[in-house]
Amino acid sequence: MQNTVRFYRLSLPIILLGLLIILTAVGLGVFAAADQLSIIGNMIIMIMMFCPIVICSGVLYIALAAAIFYTNKGHQVSRSGLKAGQGLSASARQKVEQVSDNVNRQSIKWGARFAYLDQVFDTQSENGKQNERE
Repeated sequence: MQNTVRFYRLSLPIILLGLLIILTAVGLGVFAAADQLSIIGNMIIMIMMFCPIVICSGVLYIALAAAIFYTNKGHQVSRSGLKAGQGLSASARQKVEQVSDNVNRQSIKWGARFAYLDQVFDTQSENGKQNERE
């Protein structure tokens, strides 16, 4: 029962407005001169076609505004999570830099410890090359 009352309460003004426009158009068509019918026809076309288009596009614009609002809201909600992720990636980067620095230092130390072996192997390879040339 409440739904039918609500339906009539919402649809009755729209139906009455449509009837008023139709009665006005018929009344003007009957009492207007022949050259005025073109103007009346143009006005009716504008009212019957452009008004619904504007109303429908208004709903689209409201939906777009709501989408922009909720996108901004979602960005604000996710900001703290993104900052936490950024902090984690920064700390991971620092740890990786420390580990890679330690590995580089160790490789330099091992390279310095075994530098004398390079001279031994380079000498043998050069002696071998000299023997091949002779």
